Amino acid sequence: MKRQEFPPHSALAWTRSTTAVSVTFSGRQIIIGVTDTSATRTVTLATVLLNDEPGSRLIVVKDEGGAAGSNTLTIATEGSETIDGAATKTITSNHGAIRLYNNGTNWFTW
Repeated sequence: MKRQEFPPHSALAWTRSTTAVSVTFSGRQIIIGVTDTSATRTVTLATVLLNDEPGSRLIVVKDEGGAAGSNTLTIATEGSETIDGAATKTITSNHGAIRLYNNGTNWFTW
């Protein structure tokens, strides 16, 4: 994954990573930009991410490639944890995004 940080003086000091392929995410980035959605892609949230202080981890998964309407972008979990009670969530609209947070056990969208 390519890592990019917003400038320290930015109003949003979030880090961003990009990927053009399916990936298991376990890093410190907050924004995951999927730059190539010419085929279906999956972003898997590693179980280790739940070890952070509950509620302290925010993640945004974004279809930067602009083709999720034709090629679904799936957000999955690595283990038995869920996203809003389900095993996966999908982005099915071009340039769509999903925001997530966790409670130390599972993930939730907002």
